[in-house]
Amino acid sequence: MLAAQASPGRPVGSEPLIIAGVAAGAVLVVLWGMSIGYTDVDVWGAFVVPVALTAITLPFLSRSRWLREEGLVGLASFALIAKFIGSYLRYLVAYFVYNGNDSGRYHSAGVAIAEEYLDGRRGLTSLWPSATGTQYIEELNGVVALLSGRSILASFMVFSWLSFFGLLGFVAAGRRAVPGIRLRGYAMAVFFLPSMVFWPSALGKDAWMVFGMGLMAVGIARLLTGSVVGSVWLLVGGYATAMVRPHVTALMVAGLAFGYFGRHTGPGRRPAYVASFLVIAVLTALASAQAAALLPGFDGGIGAVLEETQQRSAQGGSEIGIVAPNSPVEYPFALLTVLFRPFLFEVSSITEGLSALEGTALLAAFIVQGRRVAFAARGAIQTAYLRFAGLFVLGFGFAWASVGNLGIIVRQRVQVLPLLLLILFVTERTTRSGLQPARQSNATVG
Repeated sequence: MLAAQASPGRPVGSEPLIIAGVAAGAVLVVLWGMSIGYTDVDVWGAFVVPVALTAITLPFLSRSRWLREEGLVGLASFALIAKFIGSYLRYLVAYFVYNGNDSGRYHSAGVAIAEEYLDGRRGLTSLWPSATGTQYIEELNGVVALLSGRSILASFMVFSWLSFFGLLGFVAAGRRAVPGIRLRGYAMAVFFLPSMVFWPSALGKDAWMVFGMGLMAVGIARLLTGSVVGSVWLLVGGYATAMVRPHVTALMVAGLAFGYFGRHTGPGRRPAYVASFLVIAVLTALASAQAAALLPGFDGGIGAVLEETQQRSAQGGSEIGIVAPNSPVEYPFALLTVLFRPFLFEVSSITEGLSALEGTALLAAFIVQGRRVAFAARGAIQTAYLRFAGLFVLGFGFAWASVGNLGIIVRQRVQVLPLLLLILFVTERTTRSGLQPARQSNATVG
């Protein structure tokens, strides 16, 4: 269908290296697990559940029209396997290196909830979570634990699987709404960047947020290219994220609104414009209500919220000097911190070293690819989705600059990386044809 694209399923460019890397990673992770206590890991969660999820997902990927058209079925399949490897690695690091994390709390609560279902204390009408924040994830994991045998590793794999679909949504959104995007390179970056493989691959909020934000990205891309159906994707994803981190939902919605600035909305796009306005109103109200319940100081304005965030996050061993910008002059360093730190000279552990290597490589890529950054800036004038992404990245940098803990910043950075990475894969064509979607498809996700 596209002359410039390779035939579906055929490895192109660096794809064989990706395949070899995934295979080598699987071997190394399993060997490492065996060396530090593999016999304590339940086989059900480590092998049976991911195999079952893979068997369910691969037919979906192979039947996805847009993945076939772009020759990305194989790449997406290996990305799914990489996510399961990352989930197993995340479990080993959490419980054999650091002696546990928040996932233990979610698991204990989820098992207790699953027991309530089994002995009749909870009815089927309460399957969908009704709480917010941390309790939302606990109730959600209660359903996961009920279906997956109450194995913590199984829950890790299920949440990692959900985050994979979120990443797939970001790739589909970029394909639809950014003309001329180098899609294969973008997909490789989103799927295989170490942070994306590792951090949102555990039982917890990060995986759920990536899942919900990927759905929102699909909805926003569709709405900005004239499809009313996008409102459904946006509502579902917006609800999922608002129940856990409503400030992220609000930032996504603000990005959508900004995407419409400078657009010429013709008669054919007016229904999508109206649908966007209605969804923005609904999600803004939902995010505001959830924020008031979850964030102390919300009624006192943004300053009170940021001050509360500083006090909560500046603890735990990875503290940094607060760089919350109080003036335009301070903002660039604050943005640099949120997107790329820790720097190599700030490293004090192996995990920080790995994060520093990735951040340094990303920063170097942005410096070297200065021409593409310029393309992205010019393309944002023409392309609504790039305006959305740009506002989200800038707003994310401002909001997270008040977090005084590099460990938290590195983990939560996965929420902005898929949109930040767009900049590296924009081409000159985007600046010439920004008002038209790159390609439209009736595929399930794209």
